[in-house]
Amino acid sequence: MTEHCRPERFSVFRQKGATIKKLATQIKLDYNECDKWLKLSDKGYVSKKHKIISGEKYSIPNIVYVNDLTALVAWWGWQLAEERTLRNQGFMVLEKNDPDRLTILGEFAGEDTYGVVTIGHGEDTDKGDIKASDHRLSPGSIKGVLHHKMGGIKNAVCWGGYKFDEWWNLVAPRGFFFWPTYKLFFTSAQPGIIKHGF
Repeated sequence: MTEHCRPERFSVFRQKGATIKKLATQIKLDYNECDKWLKLSDKGYVSKKHKIISGEKYSIPNIVYVNDLTALVAWWGWQLAEERTLRNQGFMVLEKNDPDRLTILGEFAGEDTYGVVTIGHGEDTDKGDIKASDHRLSPGSIKGVLHHKMGGIKNAVCWGGYKFDEWWNLVAPRGFFFWPTYKLFFTSAQPGIIKHGF
């Protein structure tokens, strides 16, 4: 049983043989960090040594932030489809228009954050950083506040590939990652060019 569209997703395990490792694989979070993202509802975070007992209620991160750092009308349809797909996947989606640096850092620091989607403008001179409304953000600055590796990061920002490996290191081993190494055009916002959801 799973409850969706809440800051945290609750799961109650009924089948025999359920393990934290199987859960981590299924939800694409890092098994080695389960003590940062898996909570037994009334006892707090659990370690890898914890044995799952049938009927216990656990919570896992379920918020996906969608940051709109551009006012380009051409991307609005893509953004709405992205948010709808994420909601249909069971995530609580929080849209942020023109968030500042501290807001974005807070998203990555959140214990209930599953992933972050960013739509923005980038130049090859940005060298893979994203532009918040007041400051550029590098993967290094985000890593400094990261609560746990994300289940998904999608950055629809031109030329992000300069720091591809640094951004990839913020994502769980089986997580979803998209960061283009090229310039995106208006046509990139058309259906099927950039996959929606995680």
